[in-house]
Amino acid sequence: MSNVLKNILPTEMIVGGITYEILNYFRRRGKFVVGEVMLARVKKMNANLGQEDGKHILKYQIDIPAILRDNFVFVFPDWRRPGVPETVAWVYWRNIGHWDWGWYWIDGGLPSLCRV
Repeated sequence: MSNVLKNILPTEMIVGGITYEILNYFRRRGKFVVGEVMLARVKKMNANLGQEDGKHILKYQIDIPAILRDNFVFVFPDWRRPGVPETVAWVYWRNIGHWDWGWYWIDGGLPSLCRV
């Protein structure tokens, strides 16, 4: 991500009447953070959102600023796949015109475009 783009991306968004702060849990310019490190950092930041917020954001995704498409993926650390605690839900832009969600394995590390 270029420095110019980084400077114009919003740090918060209002989705469905709720204000969400967009937080970065990366500390350096690394490309990945292992899952356990991410989980510890978001817990300290009090940013470990779950299924309720994830579904709310998807329901009102029209409110997500268009500039975030393809620039961020939103991770929901407390929204885990039932029976598979090594995964977290993430909401990402699909190039077919809408935001969608899926499961991401945290063991291999999370890419730097992830935000909570």
